[in-house]
Amino acid sequence: MYKHDTGELSQVNVEIAGMGTKRKRTAGLPPEFKEATIRESLNKYGDIASIRNETWAAAYTYKVSNGINVVELKLKKHLPSYMSIAGNDVQVSYVGQPPTFFRCNDPGHVQVECPRMKRLDKNTSDT
Repeated sequence: MYKHDTGELSQVNVEIAGMGTKRKRTAGLPPEFKEATIRESLNKYGDIASIRNETWAAAYTYKVSNGINVVELKLKKHLPSYMSIAGNDVQVSYVGQPPTFFRCNDPGHVQVECPRMKRLDKNTSDT
């Protein structure tokens, strides 16, 4: 609660920046992929409200999946930009997502600044 100078009380909700309910897009899964597998893989990141397959524009006579799944979930923690779901390499994106380097999935840097890649480069140059 916050008490204003006037004495009025206001309820204040505090969330970690970037968290909350997000619609994330997942690219790289085959259209016939089972929703239960997506749920199982993403459960540790938040509570899933819905999953739907995107389709090509309505101008087409029949609905055809474009390979993008839209998952609405209330985040507990941020998802990496790249992950593997049942052996499929998947790109994940949503508004407010911290960028992660695709090789190590650590946030806040790009390839040339990756401490893991520098260690690998150093180890290979030592041999």
